[in-house]
Amino acid sequence: MVTILHTADIHLDRAFSGPGMSQGVAAARRQELREAVRRLVDLALELRAGALTIGGDLYEHERATMDTGNFLRQQFERLAPARVFIAPGNHDPHVPASLYERVEWPDNVVIFREPRFQPASVVPGVTLWGAGHDGPALRQNLLSAFRVGGQGQHLLLFHGSDIQSVPEGKAAHAPFLLEDVVATGAAFALLGHYHSAKLHPQATPVFAYPGSPEPLDFSEEGDHCVLRLDVS
Repeated sequence: MVTILHTADIHLDRAFSGPGMSQGVAAARRQELREAVRRLVDLALELRAGALTIGGDLYEHERATMDTGNFLRQQFERLAPARVFIAPGNHDPHVPASLYERVEWPDNVVIFREPRFQPASVVPGVTLWGAGHDGPALRQNLLSAFRVGGQGQHLLLFHGSDIQSVPEGKAAHAPFLLEDVVATGAAFALLGHYHSAKLHPQATPVFAYPGSPEPLDFSEEGDHCVLRLDVS
């Protein structure tokens, strides 16, 4: 068995410019997002996780600094030899000026740089298929006509919109349906995009959103968490 710790939508370097957010409060919140990453790595080490997966929106591209990139590199180095798999989202797309291109990432970090699924081995017998956004507006269904191949367990990692949960008036990013996940032949999909935790279907989950590990505005009430997936 291998344990995978999954998170998404951390939004490092977020502006926090909403009502009631002074510059001092906003700076404190940005530091607390970093502390969430540090605690996440601590938890992965405590659980002896075989991998950490990140389903996009790890940081906000328009505001991201090299200091944040170096912080992430240092944290991910702590996990080696366990691997870190990142599927960029609409706020942290893989573009030429992104941190994904500018930072010299350690060997245990795998970044899925294209909007098509590519395989990576987690451990023998467990394959992770990941796809990343290459721009801020990826509208196609990445799962359309995609099927996993090979023996063992197969997992998906991407940043996308469960069509049934898209808020009214909001655009869908890499939209998909439950049946699209099932049709790929994968056992489970690890997602990012929505900031509330969700297992679907609840009784026999096929995919999961971990939600944002820290609330990002005053509307994000309730518990915030990360997801633990044990694969046998």
